[in-house]
Amino acid sequence: MITEITEEQRAYLPVFRKEWMERAHRTGPSDRETAERGARVVYEAHGVPYPERIIWVPSPKEAVRVIRTEIGYKGDLLTQYAGGQFRAFYVGWLEFGRYLGVQYDHPEWLDAMIDLCGVSWWFPFDDVAVFCDSPEFISFDDEGRLHNLTGPAIRYSDGWATYVLRNVRVTQQIVEAPETLTVQQVLDETNSEVRSIMMERMGTDALIREGGLRYVSECEDPANSPYMLRLYVIPEKFYGVERWGVHCVNATPDANGVRREYLLSAPMDLDLGAIESEVDAIDVMAWINTTDRETYLSLARAC
Repeated sequence: MITEITEEQRAYLPVFRKEWMERAHRTGPSDRETAERGARVVYEAHGVPYPERIIWVPSPKEAVRVIRTEIGYKGDLLTQYAGGQFRAFYVGWLEFGRYLGVQYDHPEWLDAMIDLCGVSWWFPFDDVAVFCDSPEFISFDDEGRLHNLTGPAIRYSDGWATYVLRNVRVTQQIVEAPETLTVQQVLDETNSEVRSIMMERMGTDALIREGGLRYVSECEDPANSPYMLRLYVIPEKFYGVERWGVHCVNATPDANGVRREYLLSAPMDLDLGAIESEVDAIDVMAWINTTDRETYLSLARAC
């Protein structure tokens, strides 16, 4: 059992990390010969002959089309996805273990996984294997998160692209045309992280102003002092009925120091035993967090 690493091994960590980050972030055409060498080992390990039919595609989207329409597979594709460069973090972890002296029963399997980090995705079937080339472009922020404020964060050679901000997948509109976002779109978004980004791109003040949200009150957030909780009434036109809206700030900042803002909503009738005029942001936040007022007030500051 390895319980500690040497100073030499510790000094090698940044070099190793850089090498494997580059594997995970590689772009351009794949080394098909190396990838297929790894795939042969995988098939052999499972006792299945390597298929004669090998299909290379330019993007995951095209892989899905081929698998569904040409191969005719209708099952769960996640059960067929066998890795690629986006699993390099896991393969790299195993490889660093080998560098430290870990003895694997089948080191050739790890070699095969390394070979297959040269493709984006791959899908093995009994009589056919589908491989995706790496993307032609990937963008990250300074923290290593998928991120691009001006276009796709990942783009493949056939034009298929994915838009991502701070590791959160979003729409093309949010990235390239935030000025066209509407209050209705923001309030209809069910994913709180995406909604937070939409608020950021649209502007919280603009959202409140253009949406006609009616200010009710504010108080210090006991779980995030000195930041405030601001209570609004969201007009009936958005949900068919009026709803409470609480503007809050994330207790934990991103690595760059920025704190994300959220607008959380709740029904007007919270069954709190209080009339509407007595409800404050604490009541609504307690309801959203499925607890009671006293418990929410007792929360320690998040960190």
